[in-house]
Amino acid sequence: VDENGAIPEKATPQFTNLTYQVEKYAGFMKVTNELLKDSDQAIVDTIVRWIGDESRVTRNKLVLAELGKKAKTAIANVDDIKDIINVQLDPAFRNTAVIVTNQDGFNWLDKLKDNDGNYLLQPSVSSPTGKQLFGLPIQVISNKDLPSDTTNNKAPMIIGDLKEAIVLFDRQQTDIMASDVAGDAYLTDVTLFRAIERFVVKTRDAEAFVYGEVALA
Repeated sequence: VDENGAIPEKATPQFTNLTYQVEKYAGFMKVTNELLKDSDQAIVDTIVRWIGDESRVTRNKLVLAELGKKAKTAIANVDDIKDIINVQLDPAFRNTAVIVTNQDGFNWLDKLKDNDGNYLLQPSVSSPTGKQLFGLPIQVISNKDLPSDTTNNKAPMIIGDLKEAIVLFDRQQTDIMASDVAGDAYLTDVTLFRAIERFVVKTRDAEAFVYGEVALA
């Protein structure tokens, strides 16, 4: 602004309403009171950890399903990955982006070589796999949780900032209750363990990631 010049009006932040409706997830399991009383193992602690794992798996599956709604981008070679990182992905997410793939996709990445026969994946102390590609850490998910397209021989490869891409609205964290009188527990001499949680997964910023598919062949 010039001296004594008029200060221009700038644009203000704009907001978008993101509507959601939480879903309820629940389950129960029966444990005999004899097992609780006679076992030398920490049965209750084991059940709580088991429920925690169930909750984590449920949330991860819903996150992956939400990511999978986006149109897929074909990846045939390493240059296609560079195109995604350099052009298709917004630069605002470049420094916080990661590469998420399954075992098939990681195996494909791990075999990439340059013209001199050197493997392209580089060591990384911060990456869960200990490997990175073009500075992006690589995270691997089991084929069971993030399956490949066996019909077309393609593996998923999600590139971007998934913390910005997805939001989890957690209205009720996992609530665990135990009772030896609820339902038929009193008559069958068991203890019922019940878990309930309420949440929903939504896409917050679809531009924060690219959902690629690697042609394994």
